[in-house]
Amino acid sequence: MTVLVGGSLAWGNLTLSVSAYEVASAALPSAFDGFKIAQVSDLHNTHITSVSSAVLRSLQAEQPDVIVLTGDSIDCRKTDVDEALRQIAAFTRVAPCYACLGNHEINYASYDPDGFAVFLEGLEELGVTLLRNEKTEITRGGDTVTLCGLLDFYAPEADAFTTTETADMFCAATGKGEGFSLLLAHQPQELPVYAAHGYDLVFSGHAHGGQARLFGRGLIAPDQGLFPKYTAGKHTEGGTAMIISRGVGNSIIPVRVLDRPELVYCTLHTAE
Repeated sequence: MTVLVGGSLAWGNLTLSVSAYEVASAALPSAFDGFKIAQVSDLHNTHITSVSSAVLRSLQAEQPDVIVLTGDSIDCRKTDVDEALRQIAAFTRVAPCYACLGNHEINYASYDPDGFAVFLEGLEELGVTLLRNEKTEITRGGDTVTLCGLLDFYAPEADAFTTTETADMFCAATGKGEGFSLLLAHQPQELPVYAAHGYDLVFSGHAHGGQARLFGRGLIAPDQGLFPKYTAGKHTEGGTAMIISRGVGNSIIPVRVLDRPELVYCTLHTAE
């Protein structure tokens, strides 16, 4: 029994799972049909080389059109900016990278602003487009989609507001642009707000898959408590789809149970 449990934990923590989704929308321009997005979330500057190496090998094999980093690339409790930037640098050699911040970056900035500045400078030097209540455009074959990114809800600007109020405020500040719009938002539990603002596709992380998955459900997640609703997979609300990555690394809870680290791919299609 000990060997079985040990083997299961090793498999669940030291190996990578890869998930693939497809999203179809009539709003998607025809030039973006087949556009492949890779999502890397919650790296937490992981030192588990079997996982981080598998992420890079998969990206090199799949050759996505863009890579989105949906927060917590560093870990505020065991911060290793050099390791985080080393991993991200390898991603930038595969495809253009876009990022939003997570709660760990925000917390790190509060107690080590100089170290956080080094992290931001490193992202800029690597050519990563960091979106903090901002949007940019991606052009392909003469067509354009809008990519938006929110600040994390732990940001000082959110002080004294609920996460729902903050999500609404940040979405309003960011806007969605014209036509098909994607949103990078670290925290997934505010999907109804993202949908109310009209984003077509949202990429989130933060929940670590619920840390332990029982009967297809996560056990616990920050900002959602026990048996949370939004921990992994594809969810829809109105005309908005949201994909939640279980993430690559760990933080407060160092062990996953039936909840392997995850790399996500999403291919876009134009619907009739």
